[in-house]
Amino acid sequence: MVLKSEKSKEILMKDWLKVKFILYSLLFFTLILIALIVSLFQIGNSNADSARYMISALIQSEAAILAIVITLTLVVVQQSASSFSPRVIEIFKNIKKNPDFYFIIIIYVGVILYSTLVLKIIDNNLTVQNNSFLQIHIWITYFLAIYAFASLFLYIVHTLDLLKTSTIIRMLSEDINEDTLLALVGYKIENHNTFKFISFWPFIVLNRVIYYFSKGNARFDKDEDPILPLVDIIRGSILKYDYETIRNCLKAIEYRLLPLIENETFIRIKYYEEIKSAYEKKSINDGMVGNYKNFTEYQRHLIVEMYKNIYKHLERVAQLAIKEKDYYSTLEILDLIKNITHVILVKDKINLQAQAIIIQSILSLKQIGETALLQNMGSLSIKVSKILREISDSSFKIKEYNIALEASNAEINLNPKSAEALINKGDILNSMGEKREAKDAYEDANKIKETIEAYDKLVPLYQIAGFDNDATEAEAGAYLLRQSEIGDIEYSLLFNKRSGK
Repeated sequence: MVLKSEKSKEILMKDWLKVKFILYSLLFFTLILIALIVSLFQIGNSNADSARYMISALIQSEAAILAIVITLTLVVVQQSASSFSPRVIEIFKNIKKNPDFYFIIIIYVGVILYSTLVLKIIDNNLTVQNNSFLQIHIWITYFLAIYAFASLFLYIVHTLDLLKTSTIIRMLSEDINEDTLLALVGYKIENHNTFKFISFWPFIVLNRVIYYFSKGNARFDKDEDPILPLVDIIRGSILKYDYETIRNCLKAIEYRLLPLIENETFIRIKYYEEIKSAYEKKSINDGMVGNYKNFTEYQRHLIVEMYKNIYKHLERVAQLAIKEKDYYSTLEILDLIKNITHVILVKDKINLQAQAIIIQSILSLKQIGETALLQNMGSLSIKVSKILREISDSSFKIKEYNIALEASNAEINLNPKSAEALINKGDILNSMGEKREAKDAYEDANKIKETIEAYDKLVPLYQIAGFDNDATEAEAGAYLLRQSEIGDIEYSLLFNKRSGK
């Protein structure tokens, strides 16, 4: 439902841009037509002095309005940058996202220049009889001034809409697509040590990636990262406890990412044949491609790097939310990661690219869970463990045992005393044919189960011994172990169980 709603809004916005252009054009030609009709019927013709005075006043007012518009626009840009992120400035610069600003500049500059030209050619002998053609230009000047003032109203409405958080988020999210995401990862192509520009389709000039021969790993251009502006807004919103904005940003990211992942090929991008042929001819830097068997595997590496960059953002905002004790915002981030994995694991079979995405999801969940434990937010750690268990179970059903084992190990890392997690790991290892390791997992699970059962039996003894809630776990545990018949059970297991670790 969320994706359909967002899709409808995007289509509506594209239609609205067309409507806006038609509205500007219709208003312009309507006023010009009225000016021609008025001058044709010689209604209210002007003499030289009145025409000069009127046009001069209009030019001054239009110039003043233009200066005020530019000044206020810069103020709005600064306010938006301080409220959201400095990267929202790109919205105001982009002619596709903020066409009204460029329209108003062109309109006012054009009207001022035209009015100045008309003012220049008015002579003292201006009359209807000797210069009816000039009368037409004077009327056009008057109606162009009306057009400029009417356009100002449209610009104000658009600018007020730009100040809305939802509009900023929507416009920033529109930049998230396979081209901009993959453009973050650079290729290294040896070409006689000279720079070579190759642009991703359909971004012809503005989103070019520089391919060059140099040492190092994949190139990341953080200034072109389409997710980073939204991440900046999320960070600021976490510090301001603006939960609705956090939720809207995450939903916007989810809306743009899920269609890419749902696609069977995941990434559809037009690589230049030159890149592929360069790879096949071994002209790509050996430091980059030496570990890849073929061009397809190299492409998969680029996509893995792309998703690593995405998950790093999610990890960092989740860790910030946890440090700020923002439970619900962290849940929203976890739900986003969960939805990404769900889109992949509902399929009967997944490809190598999807496997890489799931593995990255598991690693990010592990990092978030560890941060939650360090910040004493056990409930979040439990939530992470549940998601990891779901990933493990879903992967197991489609016989992706390596992924299932990775998720199970991550769950055990967060909750090492979970008998269920160890049993699950044993089942996975059994299916993989690792009988010895499976047996060890089952034995560890049984030991924990025995410890839990022993603890349940010790509760009455605990009460009889007179230890209240203020007694230390070490003293109580030592006493109970001495008074019971389970002294062979590791004390550390019992202590950890009682401590909730």
